[in-house]
Amino acid sequence: MLRMEQVYVIRHKVLVDHDSISSVARELGISRNTVSKYLQTSEPVRKPEATRRPWPVTDIIAPRIDEILSEWAGRVTPKQRITGTRIHRQLLKENCQVGITVVRDYLREKRRRSAEVFIPLVHHPGEEGQFDFFDVDVEEGGVFRKAWKLVLRLPYSGRDFVGLYDSCDQLSFLDGHVRAAARFNGLPRRIVYDNLSSAVKRRVGLLPELTERFKALVSHYLFEPCFARPGEGHDKGSVEARGKGLKLQHLTPVPRGKSLAEMSSALISKVEETWRQRVRQDGRRCWDLWQEERVKLLPLPERPFEARKTLLVPVSSKSTVQIGAATYSVPSGWASQKPQRMLASRILSSCAAVRRKCFHAKDVAASASVTAITSRSWRGSPKRCARWRRSWWRNWASPTAGCGLSWWAATAPGRQGGCCPGYWGQWSTTARRRSPKPLRRLWMPDAVTFWP
Repeated sequence: MLRMEQVYVIRHKVLVDHDSISSVARELGISRNTVSKYLQTSEPVRKPEATRRPWPVTDIIAPRIDEILSEWAGRVTPKQRITGTRIHRQLLKENCQVGITVVRDYLREKRRRSAEVFIPLVHHPGEEGQFDFFDVDVEEGGVFRKAWKLVLRLPYSGRDFVGLYDSCDQLSFLDGHVRAAARFNGLPRRIVYDNLSSAVKRRVGLLPELTERFKALVSHYLFEPCFARPGEGHDKGSVEARGKGLKLQHLTPVPRGKSLAEMSSALISKVEETWRQRVRQDGRRCWDLWQEERVKLLPLPERPFEARKTLLVPVSSKSTVQIGAATYSVPSGWASQKPQRMLASRILSSCAAVRRKCFHAKDVAASASVTAITSRSWRGSPKRCARWRRSWWRNWASPTAGCGLSWWAATAPGRQGGCCPGYWGQWSTTARRRSPKPLRRLWMPDAVTFWP
């Protein structure tokens, strides 16, 4: 078959230059019949595809190659995969006379036929949301550290909820949903996740087993949770691509601030401002699409979901409980008890004052819980710790202090005394003294509530 430029030359010489068919055929080295054929048509004539030629060698070894692939299917990994060279060597050991090119061609065709086909998704207003965590670098208080960016995206309107958290644990997971629901004034009917441990305990075949707190979240907002296939991130490709885009557009250079709450608030403001000005390729504005989608979202219940996590913690003989790297004091009557129920909640906004309150055992009957509120961004100094010791001794010597387990301490400006969350001591009711023991705090919830 001739190429298009050759057809052009033939037609130009005969029809424009008025050369004879014989001279054109002799000059180009083609048949006179070919010249006559292309005078009738202006494009190359494509022959219909012929039937597949017989491949005698391939037809013989193809069943054996399929058997080898099935035998080795459970003994391979993504980095130790089966190659054409390895199969060819195995066939030679079995006295199969075949070339490596034949083996590679067969494997290439087999992969092409079994490859997954991707089609573009169509998103309807209020129908779907996509959720994911991404690690980012931030500069908090002059120190570079790692944080986690939470993204809940509505693909139809392109609106995003973004938040920065210390970790990607279940408390951050639940808190992000509550804040996203408040910002959108609703949630989509279906949210797509990957198989993160905050939502899925384990998978039994294709069915995921959900965690208890995630079940409570789903039951509260009544949306349908959907999960991508393991290792197939493109099942929620909208949020995957958006997570990378947010890092390049709004988190470069590395953001800096006094706290994650400050940087998170600035980030979502910039994201919202950019989103309001965005126009899709089809000419529709994202703001107009949001007006269509907002009325299709699921309505919110009367009260927001409580982003809490239930833990069972044992009480030591020194009336303390350990939560992560933080040690909390509890009433002395709880010493050496079996694991108690505890609810820990996390709040994104930092507290202006750090306050801890512990009741004496005789006050527990009047108070249903013992509450300790701390701030993750607060760091105590040795000077503040010394002030805390003096304040503790005054409370200890007070006649209303009972046996010394009831005390108040606050670090807000203007308050007397202080409490150093980085230094937790061990209560000793017999010696009536407390020895501060420095502990390195790796994680600390913002609010902890104990129930006896």
